[in-house]
Amino acid sequence: MAALKAVTEPDWRLRWNAKDVTADLKGATLSIRYSDELEDASDELEVVLEDRDGLWRGPWLPSRGDSAALALGYAGRALTSMGSFEIDEVTFAGPPDTVTLRCLAAQVSASLRTGADVAYEGKTLGEIAAAIATKNGLSLVGAGENLGRFYERVTQHRERDLAFLNRLGAAEGIVFAVKDRRLVWHDQPRLDALPPVATIERTAVSQYSLKLVASVVYRACRVNYHDPATKTLISAECEAPGVPSGDTLTLVRRCETRAQAEAKARAELRKANGRQLDGNITLPGDPALRAGVNVQLKGFGRLDVKTQIVRAEHTLSRGAGYVTTITLGAPTEQEVVA
Repeated sequence: MAALKAVTEPDWRLRWNAKDVTADLKGATLSIRYSDELEDASDELEVVLEDRDGLWRGPWLPSRGDSAALALGYAGRALTSMGSFEIDEVTFAGPPDTVTLRCLAAQVSASLRTGADVAYEGKTLGEIAAAIATKNGLSLVGAGENLGRFYERVTQHRERDLAFLNRLGAAEGIVFAVKDRRLVWHDQPRLDALPPVATIERTAVSQYSLKLVASVVYRACRVNYHDPATKTLISAECEAPGVPSGDTLTLVRRCETRAQAEAKARAELRKANGRQLDGNITLPGDPALRAGVNVQLKGFGRLDVKTQIVRAEHTLSRGAGYVTTITLGAPTEQEVVA
């Protein structure tokens, strides 16, 4: 795991409708911005181009459903694919004449972005996710065990498909996102346990803003639910690793089984004890910095902890070259606030 180093020759490749248009566009490209989201939002690609000859208002005017594929990196190295996208908006401005192409992750269909009313009965979370993936023409990918959670009945009422899945998943430590024609799910405890992909050196950072939240750190979380149908109490408790003493967070959450109560207690404890440290860091562009990966901070004193990226924005521009801005917002591996 090496520290990040500045490299001075950024490179990129853009394919439009499966055709490599990099050479055609490089001279006119003002900026490229790719936003990578961990959950409940579509990845975005924005390309800003000069349009002095009016080509984009004429023969090059994009059509609905046009596709784009972006790869980023540095000259002399293999470029990293950032996924596939579909055109969403085209904005013209001037003078000087420019065109901005805004694209969303491929296959973010209207059904993913509009509310729906569906009742699921006798389904696991995995079966619900699979049904929504099939409905939207996506493949379902991920790793972990939490998708096996069983629901007697759960209702999606005027909710976007992705928002509905993330509402269910957030209660049990799962996040969903649409990436490159796939509905990707992450078992949050597995993400938390992965080793850092990079060390963020304070000396390599061009700008940062980090916030410490001195909140209560709980030793455990207990979830209780009195089932009015069976007149029974469903209860489960989860302990925080590495926290030998402290209060127990007690919550009432609707649960059908003890397994659901355990999962919800674990997710609520992570949420309550997490986000001790959040903020933004801007540094030389690195395509390995993606939403959901962990990084190690170094040179920030007591803030030198392993933490997680919840959003990564990669920007190439004529003036600034290639920079990456990461948003940190997931729990750290150790307690920061004494």
